[in-house]
Amino acid sequence: MISVVILCGGLSSRMEINVNKVLLPLEDKPVFMHSVDKFKSITDDIIVVANINDYEEILTYHDNVVIGGATRQESVYHGVLNAKYDKVFIHDGARPLISIEDINKMVEESNKCDLAFLGAHLVDSIKDKEFNNLIREDYILAYTPQYVKKNDYLKAYDKASKVYSDDVTLVYEELGIKPSLVLGDTSNIKITNVSDYLTVAKNINKYRIGHSWDTHKLVVGRKLILGGIEIPFEKGLLGHSDADALLHAIAESLLGALSLGDLGTHFPDTDPKYSGIDSKILLKKCYELVLEKGYVISNIDTMIYAEAPKMKPYINLMRESIANVLNININQISIKATTYEKMDAIGRGEAIACDSTVLIERKQVI
Repeated sequence: MISVVILCGGLSSRMEINVNKVLLPLEDKPVFMHSVDKFKSITDDIIVVANINDYEEILTYHDNVVIGGATRQESVYHGVLNAKYDKVFIHDGARPLISIEDINKMVEESNKCDLAFLGAHLVDSIKDKEFNNLIREDYILAYTPQYVKKNDYLKAYDKASKVYSDDVTLVYEELGIKPSLVLGDTSNIKITNVSDYLTVAKNINKYRIGHSWDTHKLVVGRKLILGGIEIPFEKGLLGHSDADALLHAIAESLLGALSLGDLGTHFPDTDPKYSGIDSKILLKKCYELVLEKGYVISNIDTMIYAEAPKMKPYINLMRESIANVLNININQISIKATTYEKMDAIGRGEAIACDSTVLIERKQVI
């Protein structure tokens, strides 16, 4: 069995922001939780090391948190001290792109040795401060996780008279145990500045697509509401709400883009409070869910399938209505219309259908 210590105690001084970088949002959770969730595939013992200022907030995401020290070395010590198992992986909470494949490589290596680290060969040319060329084959990029034995680390920590740059170096220098190198993916970068954060954000589901289709029966005695506007016609769409099939399709495509279920799950037609409700309210509520997840609309493409009435005179009015509800530019909304060539219930003028495809993108927070 393996314990994992995830370091989240830094002050993020190089980020030049007033928040710990590991708490920055990345998709639907903070940066450090991407690592926590990935390491759950190999262990039931994950210790997050936090600084005292962030302790309470980090505790809202993960229930095994200890307060670190003034240096990385001291923080690792607090984490390792609380580890349940002899094998311990130590990982930077600011490295959310660690892959499951690399974690499994480290697990395999831990069965063969007592000390190891994840790293990569240099691919760029390197020079010293005097601009002399260095032989890049002589150097390795050191990543995390790093693997230590619990007792080895504690013994090395007690012996050490100086602060080392990383955990493997501490054990190697103090106890003479030679580490193994596990070659990993070079995308496993550490967030140290705003540019790094933006680079990482681009690699985690920047765009998501949702699609939906909705159809309603045309009946006498109902208003025809489409795209948030009333269209003069002898019939209207039948439904529990105002039956705006276009807004329903858009709203459900937004939910689908983030795997949040269908419209009926959020607004069941068995609930009397939604009887006759303006679908613009439902659309707005769905978009609020998207915003809460850290995304914004890139563009919406829709199609109305109706034999009658003709939709062309109303398309721009619908676009304006939708843009106002979602607080986006009208140019982000496309509405097209076509007939069903007299086929099916739509072609016979008995129903209207709409479909929507939406592209959402993660909003930039820095």
